[in-house]
Amino acid sequence: FERFLAIEDMPSDREIVRNHMSDKEHVNQLIAHYEALRAESDAPVYLYSVTMQNHSPWDEPFDNFTPDVKVTDERLLANEDVNLFQIEQYLSLVKLSDASLGILIDYFSQVEEDTVIVFFGDHQPKLGGAYYSTLFGKKTSEFTQEENMQKYEVPYVIWTNYDIEEKTDVKTSPCYLSNMLMDAAKLPKSRIQMYLDELKNDIVQLNPMGYYDAQGKRHAISESAKLDEYYDLQYALLKGENL
Repeated sequence: FERFLAIEDMPSDREIVRNHMSDKEHVNQLIAHYEALRAESDAPVYLYSVTMQNHSPWDEPFDNFTPDVKVTDERLLANEDVNLFQIEQYLSLVKLSDASLGILIDYFSQVEEDTVIVFFGDHQPKLGGAYYSTLFGKKTSEFTQEENMQKYEVPYVIWTNYDIEEKTDVKTSPCYLSNMLMDAAKLPKSRIQMYLDELKNDIVQLNPMGYYDAQGKRHAISESAKLDEYYDLQYALLKGENL
């Protein structure tokens, strides 16, 4: 990266939702930054952006935001231990994020330059044990390894303004997203990315609770020696070695 932009670099009159910059404002700033870079040069642009609008906690009301998504699941409504306001505020914020992603896609769908957008979250919301136990029908302490692994699943989207093969319900992990980006952009991969392509042949999904192999079988982390090798490579990257 050539430049880092923080909240101090954003406009003073930026739109705030609750106590964070809104995703809509975030998208508008991304577009403005892209246009500024494009005015300076026709060189390719790579932007990595992290939003804050939906960050926890969600149990505090704010004068500048009124949740408009309501919980209708009878199981959740019947459980007094479930914090309905927290769930409704979170889902209402996700609704705003969805609209903001639409603004970003609408803009780049009109741009002539080939563009790839990768949109993902790094973890599920922490909505309380009562929420999960109600939906799963058991105490969280009784969850199987597979059920615990489901708590680490998040949706993601890879969109381009040019034709690529359309796929749905593709199981993967964050460590493989950069490879999928490179494939979509038809760009050469680094040595570590080529290694990850090979690793994915054996370890399709990976999270702290375990991994799934190519046959869809679930395993504990300790069952794969290849993961030890991968961790060594990660450590080498952190040390700044050229991989």
